[in-house]
Amino acid sequence: MNKSILKVVGVVAVAAALCVGCGGDNGVSGGIDPAIYGTWVSDGSTITFNRDGTYSTSTSSTSARIKYTTSGTNLTLTATEVYDEKTGKWLNREQYSKMVEDQIKDVEEKMNDLDPSSPNYESYLSLYQNTITTMRGLKDLAFVSVTYTYAVDGNTLTICLGSSCAVWTKQ
Repeated sequence: MNKSILKVVGVVAVAAALCVGCGGDNGVSGGIDPAIYGTWVSDGSTITFNRDGTYSTSTSSTSARIKYTTSGTNLTLTATEVYDEKTGKWLNREQYSKMVEDQIKDVEEKMNDLDPSSPNYESYLSLYQNTITTMRGLKDLAFVSVTYTYAVDGNTLTICLGSSCAVWTKQ
């Protein structure tokens, strides 16, 4: 009898370890939960979780390429590239950072060219300083990772950020 129980426990343990598409994180830490794959709809918007770990949504422009991972009940979205409309190129974090720093240098040059005796000097100086601060902040935000909690129950996907949740239906 004990050997039979051990065999059953062994088979269940192996099945649990090999379970794919059973919900949860399937034992994959920092990987991708297969239960999340597909296109989901909510209030006319769609989100798609591809098998290769890329994510897209109908509510945003194609200004960023986003990867996702799951771990337990956490879903993390991270921009891997952003689109520069000026050059028509996709830029990774390093390239984007360099582009923004170059733009900041241009603004700093304009700021240095201001005539202190000009009646609008203080206004323009403040404008340029605020522009630089904003550009640095946006540079950092472009590649921020955001972690949500999520749950898949059949054809329903619930994604929450804090206490704010959205419910999606599999398409």
